[in-house]
Amino acid sequence: MTIVGSQNENSAKYVSLVLKFFDLWNDEKFIEQENLMSTKNVENFFSLLMFDWFNPSTANKNYRLVLKAEQFLKQTGEKLSEKLYEIIDDDQSKIYRDVCLRLIYQLVTELNEEEKSSEEIEKLLSYEKALSIKDIEYREKVLQVLLVFMTKPKENSSIYDEIKAKMTSSTSAEVTSYFDLVFLLKEEKIAKFEESFIELMANCRSIYGDYSDVAMKPLVRLLNETAKQQKMKNIQDFLAMKFPQLKNSSIIMENINEVHNFNAFNDFPIKSSTLNELVSFL
Repeated sequence: MTIVGSQNENSAKYVSLVLKFFDLWNDEKFIEQENLMSTKNVENFFSLLMFDWFNPSTANKNYRLVLKAEQFLKQTGEKLSEKLYEIIDDDQSKIYRDVCLRLIYQLVTELNEEEKSSEEIEKLLSYEKALSIKDIEYREKVLQVLLVFMTKPKENSSIYDEIKAKMTSSTSAEVTSYFDLVFLLKEEKIAKFEESFIELMANCRSIYGDYSDVAMKPLVRLLNETAKQQKMKNIQDFLAMKFPQLKNSSIIMENINEVHNFNAFNDFPIKSSTLNELVSFL
């Protein structure tokens, strides 16, 4: 426990090693220890959440992030998602933004696997705080995945309307089109969605040429998951017909794993011998 609870800035590799060697990273009794999740060191914090955060496996794995999020809230009074949003906006922690994004994707995935209700998911993911992320690029990336699991409330839809207003005025045409499509699905405007999706495909081809399929796949995967959450089998069939490149790889974590596999997405840019040692330690 001394190593795992260390506040030393160079101890993350040892924390990860202990968690992996003793198989503690998914041990419920260990995770529920008092004050375990209250470490102030950001790298140790990541190690407790995802022991291989600096060189993660792309195999589907459950890191018990839902339980860890519950313990983090219990021990600190803060939501795990809000802590990750804070790190994204922290000027001193910019190199960790992609780590936070992976953790958000992983948390969303595990919440869905545990069949949490939309209300529980929305509560844990703090949509209001996500909308307040100052970094525009990462605010868009975070909301892209959070909106997949957001329901359109029948009453008191202020947060939905606020997100819609903000994200459909994005400076990026491609990103704006994605959000437009998500909101069309949420509002069950099927004909308009299909028309707009075909337009997006044509626009992507004109911009990216032969690489348009690669550019579109992450967005189509999120749209497919949105349709799945909305129980719109007809839309899933439509997407499969119009974008067969998606095939069966529709798990949203693939958005992170694909770019990781091709070294186009660096969870943790390695810029020093110390960090190289960290990556090669396990």
